[in-house]
Amino acid sequence: MSIILENVRLAYNTGFSLEIERLDFPDGGITGILGPNGSGKSTLLKIISGILTNDSGNILIDEKDISTMTNVQLARNISYVPPRLDNLPMIRLYNLLEAGRYPYSLGFGILDCKDNEKIDEALNVCDLYDKKNYFLNQLSSGELQRALIAKAIAQDTDIILMDEPFSNLDPSYTIKIIEIIKSLRKYKTIILAVHDVNIAYFLCDCLVGLKNGKCFFTFDNRSKFDIEKINSLYGVVFSLCEGNIVLKFR
Repeated sequence: MSIILENVRLAYNTGFSLEIERLDFPDGGITGILGPNGSGKSTLLKIISGILTNDSGNILIDEKDISTMTNVQLARNISYVPPRLDNLPMIRLYNLLEAGRYPYSLGFGILDCKDNEKIDEALNVCDLYDKKNYFLNQLSSGELQRALIAKAIAQDTDIILMDEPFSNLDPSYTIKIIEIIKSLRKYKTIILAVHDVNIAYFLCDCLVGLKNGKCFFTFDNRSKFDIEKINSLYGVVFSLCEGNIVLKFR
């Protein structure tokens, strides 16, 4: 599903504002959003998901403005993966994924065989099936991150938004989540905010740079990775060395 933002603006009382004149996300594949801390990456994802409401402008999903959609319609089209769960509810992993099926339960919370199949599928994709009866506080940080992704997969949306899915993970869990995201790219539109330029270079089909709440660049990562734009975005010096992005330390 394609996503288009037109003249979108959201201002905070802190003085920061996100202002996007035009931004097109392609249908399918993985788009990475890069930018310094405080550049508006999380705000952008939350506006697209409907968690935050923009002050002005239009957000179109397949040419339909999300402001005309009900919460259930939005939840059937877009799932959002937060960077973490700050407060772990005393529920089991399976119950977390059940919550991802609420858009299809007609508000009664009653699940059928299809719902259970979607949950089991998501658990298997994220290699968590053997942990389905664990309470969330029994999971490691890497398992919790996969659990949040599994919930989004169980929600069965065409669009998945991920806010820093690699935060606070060791290398082995980072690789696992990269592989999960790669497995989804063929049949989902994935947009993720990411700090690690190396991961963005390796994983994403398109890249968007945000700076001071504005779109700084967009480019097709597969046809031309523009390292000079990356350097200008962060004000540092990266170099491309044997297929890896290396930060130059002074």
